[in-house]
Order: sequence, then C-alpha cells, then structure tokens
Amino acid sequence: MIAPFLRKATEADRAGLVKAYRAAWVSQRAHAGVDGHTDLSHVDFNALLPADLDNLKPDEILRVAALPVDGHEEIAGYCFGKMLDDADYPGYFEDASKGVGIRRLFTDPRYQRLGL
Repeated sequence: MIAPFLRKATEADRAGLVKAYRAAWVSQRAHAGVDGHTDLSHVDFNALLPADLDNLKPDEILRVAALPVDGHEEIAGYCFGKMLDDADYPGYFEDASKGVGIRRLFTDPRYQRLGL
C-alpha cells in the first residue's frame, strides 16, 4: 500500500471530507449495533466542518491523510483539533498553549488496520 501523506485541508477537500464524515457516522453506528441502513438524510455533514477551510481560525487545525488513487487524491482520514490555551484547562497544564485538543479523528473503514 502507498503511504498516505498528511496535509492541511483546503476548501477543495470539502466534498471528500463530507464523504468521510458520512462514512464515520455509518461506521460508528454499525459498531454500536445500529442498522447500517438507517436514514441519515437529516444530518448536515457539511455543518460539522468549519465554514471556510481555506481560512481556518488561527487556533483550528484540520489535517487530511490523503492517498494517491488512480491519478487523484482520496481522503483516507482526517484529524480536526484546536490549539489549547490556559483558559481551556485552568491550572491543569504548566503551559496549555503547547497542547492540542483533538475534536474529531477518523480513518475510512477501507483503510483501517493498515498502519495509517
């Protein structure tokens, strides 16, 4: 298998990220024993993403694990996080600004257990 590379997400990744979010929800529901055919049409996966991926807030981090597949990139996973500051966890860290809080992390089920 070709190794994925991590890179900053861009607005051009929106459709791939929405597809990955949908896959994450379906996968999570399947692991919870919920019927995989449950209607998810009411979920706005796009609303789970920042409004403008090209201009994330300075404290937001969104990285995609991309794989070259048949001449294009395919998103194999993503990681969305926020840089911490002392107000997030007062008194817990000596310097919270050196930490990142992971909000969402996902590997597409097709690429899980492959060491990505």
